Amino acid sequence: MRDLEEVNDLVLTLRSPGRLPVLLVHMRSLASRDAAYIASRKLIGLTHVVTLNHASREALTRAVPGLVVPFGGARLVWSELDVPGPSVPSTQIESSDREVLRDALMPRLAPVSALARGIDNGWRQARKAAQGSARRDADERLRLAQEAADIAGQRDALEMKVDLLEAEVEQTNALAEAFATEVTELQDRSRSVEDLQLQLDYWKGQYLGQYEGESETEGEVDLWEKIPDLVAGGDPTDTFLALTDASESRIVFTEAAERSWKKISYPHPDDMTEALTSLAQAAHELYGGEPVKMGYVDEWFKTAFGLNVSTADDTIEKSKALRYFDYEGQRRDQTPHVKVADAVKPNEVGRIHFAFDKAGGRLIVNHVALKLYGL
Repeated sequence: MRDLEEVNDLVLTLRSPGRLPVLLVHMRSLASRDAAYIASRKLIGLTHVVTLNHASREALTRAVPGLVVPFGGARLVWSELDVPGPSVPSTQIESSDREVLRDALMPRLAPVSALARGIDNGWRQARKAAQGSARRDADERLRLAQEAADIAGQRDALEMKVDLLEAEVEQTNALAEAFATEVTELQDRSRSVEDLQLQLDYWKGQYLGQYEGESETEGEVDLWEKIPDLVAGGDPTDTFLALTDASESRIVFTEAAERSWKKISYPHPDDMTEALTSLAQAAHELYGGEPVKMGYVDEWFKTAFGLNVSTADDTIEKSKALRYFDYEGQRRDQTPHVKVADAVKPNEVGRIHFAFDKAGGRLIVNHVALKLYGL
């Protein structure tokens, strides 16, 4: 889900007590994408799966206070919105197989049968609206291509319409198959409606008790102490995700930042990890609470967090290729940088380039490697 209008539709659906539980998944990696796909196929009839990008996750958090989807993780939202649902953190998704969401949630969802709740009209209407919007978009693309006599464009638009229809057919068949399986299981069990209600009440109590226990445990953990160390030339995803979680999304990392670290074998990864952690803590201080009286930017970073930060560089400012990058549809300026090491060998001149995002209340890191030029 990327469109903010779709987020508004989702909020309306979540506030409807007659719907199925909804599993919200923040898509941050291939592992979260695969886990969401498997859950959508194997939990049909028990929950609906909705994937969120960064923008839609933030918009949903603002629209429904208290509903927080873990960064890179997932949260189940019960039919009663004020009842806390279980969550699956990003670390569990990244370290498990594709069945992680299905395995974690099936024991909790099994007693809640979709057929016992009847037809999920709210979700069906929201899905119908989204499918209608997609079909109208395909129709508009086809019309424009026809007016321009663009044969290739017409072909692409028709292929898009076919894909949409095939997806709807596949979803309908899968749902019908799941309902048939549910009917067979319910007939075999021969349970009464009263028995199902008793089970539902019991399991809700279990869910609430477990959630409260998890909340107390989580409250005792200092996320800043759990940041994985970077490995020279390795995948920095775990470290970046942990920093984003600890800072409450006050610092985020682009794909370019991940690639930049993988391309080099920095000889002092522990120093880079320490600098990134301090930068994330600075971002949390800068954007996470009361307005900060910063004064001179470089002095504030140095005094408060021990970072050597520069917001100017003549070479970078004269080169658009070095200075700017695009993120979430906007051009960003990565002139600001942390000097991790200076006056050392060329392969040790560590740099962290980032952009200030005042509107988004965060720092956006786009380069974690060596000096951008002159090496």
